[in-house]
Order: sequence, then structure tokens, then C-alpha cells
Amino acid sequence: MKNKLTIFFRLLSWLAIPGSLLFPMITTDNLVAQAVGDKVAVTHDFDTKIRDQVVGHVRDGDVDVVIAVDGKWCALNNVKGWLPLSYVMSLESAAKQYTERIATHRNDAAAWAHRGMVRFEQGQFEKAFTDLNESLKINPKDPNTWNNRGRVLIEQGRYPLGIADMGEALRLNPKFARAWYNRGKGHYSMGDYAKSIADYNQAMELEEGNPWFHVNRGSALLESGDSASARTDYETAAKLNPKFAEPIIGLSNVFLSEGNLDEALKMAGKAVELEPKNVMALNTRGWLKFKTSDISGSMQDLNAAVRLAPQLPIVFNNRGIAYLEQGNIGNAIRDFDRAISISPETSGTYTNRAAAHLAAKDYATALKDHETAVEKGPNSPDAFNGLAWYLATCPDEATRNGERAIEMARKAVEFSDGKDWSAIDTLAAAYAEAGKFDEAVPESKRALEFVPADKRPDCELRLTQFTNKEPHRDDSAK
Repeated sequence: MKNKLTIFFRLLSWLAIPGSLLFPMITTDNLVAQAVGDKVAVTHDFDTKIRDQVVGHVRDGDVDVVIAVDGKWCALNNVKGWLPLSYVMSLESAAKQYTERIATHRNDAAAWAHRGMVRFEQGQFEKAFTDLNESLKINPKDPNTWNNRGRVLIEQGRYPLGIADMGEALRLNPKFARAWYNRGKGHYSMGDYAKSIADYNQAMELEEGNPWFHVNRGSALLESGDSASARTDYETAAKLNPKFAEPIIGLSNVFLSEGNLDEALKMAGKAVELEPKNVMALNTRGWLKFKTSDISGSMQDLNAAVRLAPQLPIVFNNRGIAYLEQGNIGNAIRDFDRAISISPETSGTYTNRAAAHLAAKDYATALKDHETAVEKGPNSPDAFNGLAWYLATCPDEATRNGERAIEMARKAVEFSDGKDWSAIDTLAAAYAEAGKFDEAVPESKRALEFVPADKRPDCELRLTQFTNKEPHRDDSAK
């Protein structure tokens, strides 16, 4: 079973902090008391400032995080400079205000759009989509709303539709850097790393110095196999904002890709130190603790991540994998169910849930999930690899299908550029199930050219089986 740690995306800028800052609970005449770190909605357009110099801009409806307070001024995570504290409110208060505006003026496109993004930040993705859709019916020429609806669609796993929305935003405004960036995220999620990198490059040409652009381009570069360039992007992002956890998570993933679990875990720990409530830092450290057999520490981090982000599917997906590897099949299936309920279009979660059903010997349900994974991920090597392995090796004779396994495995090899040992190994097992051992043996030998050291013994065992004209049977997923 293959699971990739995925960088969690947000948008970020940086700011200069004045000398004297206050970080207590704060109250103003028109603001519910909030702590630094709370998400807030901006209620006015405003040119943000450092002293008397304009350095940025916020818009009515922007959602951000308070990172500093100085008297009647506050600073937000995603913008340089300072704005009046009275120009922000809690998400709950903002949702109520926009609802009142909509009740009074049903054609208030901005109110629909703003409430949609508040709901998006609250994890209410379907309601967010509905609100943004209503806004676009009223004003279909607002590129920002197209961009934001695309963000919701991508978060739901509806990647082609999200990419299409970003395309419309860019048609309306070709210099919209954030739409290029968000479309890059969509292509990344679909596994099209070349297009993802191209979109990130366009975003970086239009908006220099944004560390998030470097982080996400680094992730696409890493997935495409260019770990050296990925490392450079992560290091650049860390220099642009030394207090930013995401590039450190990226460096952790670089070490993980190189098989250096100790350094990967150190980087993940540093990311948590920088941002103790960063969900993906906790998620990454939890996964790495699991990989290094610290089961108790792993579940502590993953549970904390779930508490902080109960609407983030990757957290449930990774905790489900951890449960499955511990033999806790019931909890694993429940976590995969939760991830799918949040993001029903994400192919990989169906592959993982199929593994849990296989472990429970529920062969029919496992097959259904594998088939759904291929349907949801028509270009996903993992989806085709999972289905092919199941069809070739499942202990249930009624489920196996050697010829179809060969077809699915060939697609997995094709989609992974012919260098993924796991897909090649699966193709060998598929040939063996079909009785084509003269083809199974050379494919098994080819897999050994790429297999990592910890998987070599299993791969060598299968080669011996195929040489002896024996198919392979397995009650676990790949």
C-alpha cells in the first residue's frame, strides 16, 4: 500500500513587526474577544500600512488569521502591514452579517461570495459552493469568485471542475497570480506535475517573493523526481519567512524521499516547534513517528491533527492507514469513510479503504472500492496498481482475473513512466496469475532494478515463485 504525505496549501505573505507588540486576548467596542491565532473575516477594503507607508491591501470578505495585535491595530498572516482591529470580526459574526445582507438584498453578489468563503474556512464545503454559485449567477464576471469556487472544488477533490473555474478566472484576468497558483494546486492534485510547475512559474512571475509559491512548486518538483530543485524551493521559502512551517515540512518530505527517516523526523519536529497548531506539521510528524515504530507518539500527533482539522480528509486518511497497519480495521474503515464523506472524488482514499476491506476479508467490497478508485483517478498509477494487484493476488478465487490484471498493471506502469518498481512488480504478478510465467519472470527481474532495500526480500520471493511457475497470493494490499 502506497501513501504519500501531501503538503497542505494555504496562501501566505509576510510582514514587518513593530517593536512593541501585545499578544493578549483583545476586545474592542464592535469585536468579540479573540486571541491571536483566530481566523477572522475582513469587513472593509483597506490599504495596509507599516508606519505611514502603504505596503499591502485587504478586501471586504477576505479571511485570514490574526498573528499580532498592537493597540487598535492588528496584523494578518496573508498580508504585509497593519489594519484597524475594528475592521475584522470572527467567522461566526461575519457569517451572520452576510446572512443579514443576503436577506435584505438577494442580489448582493459580494455578500454571497463572502459568506461562501467564510463557510469554506469553516469546512462547510457544500454550503460554500452553493453560496459562490449564487454569487456567480448574479455577477459572472468576477474573477475572484471564480477562483474561490475553484478552490472549494479542489478541496472537495473535484479537480477538473476546479481547474476549469481557475481557467475562467484567468480568462477574465490573465494577471491574476493567485488563480495561476490555485490552478497549479489542481494540476498537482491530479498528478500532472508538469502543468502544475508551469502554473506556479506563471504565478511567481506575477507575484515575486511569495514563499507559498516556492513551497508548492517544490512539492510538484519533488513528486516529479527533481528533489534537488525541490530542496532549493523549500530553502528559499524558509529564507523568505523563517517562521514559516511549510517549507520545513517540505524539507522533511525531501529527506523522506531519500530514505533518511531520522532527518525527516527532525525536520517535522522543527515544523511543529515553529507552528504547534499547524495541522500538516503534526500530520507529517505523526506519520514519520509511525514509520519509525513510535506508535504511541504517532497516534498522539495524528489525533491532535484530527482535532484541529475535523474537515481535512488527508488527516483522516493517514490516521486510517496507521490504524490499518496496527490491525485496527474497524477504526481504519471509519476514518476512510470520514475522509470520503468530506472529499468523495479523491481516488487514493478508496484504494486505502479497499485495503481495509481486504484485511477484513470482505472481498466484494474491496473490489468495489478498487474499481471506484480507478473511476475517480483515471490517470492515477496508484489506483490502477491497487486494482491490478488485487485482481492478480487476492486469495478469493472468484475475484481474481489475470487478463484484466495485466491490462490494469500495464496502465499503472505507463502512468508511472515505467520506473515504479511496485507497478512493474504488479505486472509480473498479473502475468503469473494469467499463467504467462515466461513474461512474469523478466518483469519481476526488472522490478528488482528499482526496488528499495526494505522491499527487496519480498520481491525476490515472488521472483522465485514465478520461476517455479507459481502465482503469488496475498491478503494485503499494495
